Amino acid sequence: GFAVSTAGLSFGLPLTSQNGSMAIGATLKYSAGHAVAVGQDQGGSLKSDPIKVSVNFPTVMTDEEEGLKKLAYPNQGSGIGVDVGFQMQRNRLHFGAAVLNAFNTFAWDDAKLVYRAGLATLEQGNNNTDFDKKPYASAPASLRESVDEMKFDPTVSVGAAYDVQPDFTLSADVRNRFGDGMSLTPKLHAGVGVEYRGLGALHLRGGGAVVTGGMQLGGGATLVLGAVNFSFAGAMQKGDLEDVSIGQLTLSFGGR
Repeated sequence: GFAVSTAGLSFGLPLTSQNGSMAIGATLKYSAGHAVAVGQDQGGSLKSDPIKVSVNFPTVMTDEEEGLKKLAYPNQGSGIGVDVGFQMQRNRLHFGAAVLNAFNTFAWDDAKLVYRAGLATLEQGNNNTDFDKKPYASAPASLRESVDEMKFDPTVSVGAAYDVQPDFTLSADVRNRFGDGMSLTPKLHAGVGVEYRGLGALHLRGGGAVVTGGMQLGGGATLVLGAVNFSFAGAMQKGDLEDVSIGQLTLSFGGR
């Protein structure tokens, strides 16, 4: 688990073209880490005669006690990153590509992490536990490697849309993350979608995607009231993270 805040500054630059439009853009961002916890189950056991329970779950985490004492210093890790993107439109064809975290230096601060052995043996008349804080350097190498992997890996996204009719658009996109670092989305996403705008003020959308270890289905609509757009959407996702339902409400001004 992890908790991170990110602030970014973006810019876009239109490029001249005789046959359509093009633009490039980039985002410079700074991320501050507030909390992280990484554990590895090393195997436990349960015996019934006599009753005996053993636990072996070493964990590395931010020092929550020191964190509460020093609320004025919320950074348990930090780094800067860069996203870059490109957009092109040629008649009915629209194309876009982006690389998220093309460069990112985020890392957790070892000095603010602690190790807990997570050992417990519970049996009648003889209980032993070890959950005390220890220096991060005493954690197993495999656990420290897992903490090092808790970073922001590069993600490449490519998408295209084609206006079959003035009121009907087909789209497709592929997104892949190179690494198993911190993320709230599946590693791979490849999807197709449609948008229909032939009902006046009501625009309808739907689509499906293959994601790492599963699939996703979603749909939504936009109510266009002059310069004010009100959108809502929902999706069901089954994948390598967990089965989730997603909802979104958006209020925007201008544009389609």
